[in-house]
Amino acid sequence: MNLLTRAVVSKLISDNAKTEFSCGKLSVSPSFNGTCTVRFPIMFTPYKTVGVEAVAKKFGPETGYAAIGIELKRNGAFFCRDARMGKFLLDGDNYRQYNLRFFIPFGVNEAYITLECERGATVSVLSLSSQTDGYTGAADAEVKYIADGGMSAYAPKNTMPAFLAAMRAGFRSIIADVCVTADGELVCNDGKLLSAASDGEGFAKDLTLQQLKALDFGMYRDSFYKNTRITTLKEALMQFAGDGITPYIRIRGDEFPADKLKAEIDALGIEEVFVMAESAAVRKEVACAVDGVKFAFPSKFFSDGEDRVTAEQYEAMRESGAEIIPLVNYPEEMERFVKSGEKQLITAVYMPGGYIKS
Repeated sequence: MNLLTRAVVSKLISDNAKTEFSCGKLSVSPSFNGTCTVRFPIMFTPYKTVGVEAVAKKFGPETGYAAIGIELKRNGAFFCRDARMGKFLLDGDNYRQYNLRFFIPFGVNEAYITLECERGATVSVLSLSSQTDGYTGAADAEVKYIADGGMSAYAPKNTMPAFLAAMRAGFRSIIADVCVTADGELVCNDGKLLSAASDGEGFAKDLTLQQLKALDFGMYRDSFYKNTRITTLKEALMQFAGDGITPYIRIRGDEFPADKLKAEIDALGIEEVFVMAESAAVRKEVACAVDGVKFAFPSKFFSDGEDRVTAEQYEAMRESGAEIIPLVNYPEEMERFVKSGEKQLITAVYMPGGYIKS
């Protein structure tokens, strides 16, 4: 059923845009020089996906920027994420059709499709549809999507709501950051200052599990997630094992109890597990303790900035047979990913099967 109706288009908000709605198709192009933007509300059901079938046309190789995205709100305010995340650039190449999918998380009560284009480009939306929970079609079978801390653009990273959203969106592999508490428990947390992701102070390594369980790890993301508690690795692995999810355990720092990790994996009979560890010493210890463990690394580690490894470490990781996986959250990154021909990606926002060009 096409949700793109005249009633929907009648609520369209535009800036410098020339629009035409005919035979169920909405076409958008700039009225004058420069960029135009259009947004219109859509009907949706939380925890399902919205499908957008669109065509991009460009006139000349150097002209015409075009993009489609989704704007999610709760009670009039943006819900959780950076407005740039999750957009798709439409490169056009004169004429190209796209099938795009956007995930609607719980907590959202307003959703809008957004269109942007500049002189030299036209975007036409052919249809909108409300779809099933996640994406399980064969079109993306060659691409492996890995959720970064769960679907953490829409829910508190490394918490059960983010993990559940990722599973509902169709992810079959999920990264969980893991650190050790003061009393030796493994919890899903990146080990950085607690004030960045909770109402606590200090670091998880300096608090007991009981103390951490008393903190709110959801309110910082959105009031909808108030009173979300920290997730233990055991809790996460139990959920993953029950749904056939491949866990990626990301470890920061130079010390980690590999034997405890092994015990929790063995207790649940998990056969495939990947570890992302920046420390060579930790990787060696994990390799000795955990049978059949595989190693992988997000490619963001290999650029300038905080928590990055050196070029020498990068080469050592590649030579060891570890998988180097690009991190893709912004439209420019998605465009590079598609053009590179990579077969797997790490993301916090794009859903499996969300970007298909014909």
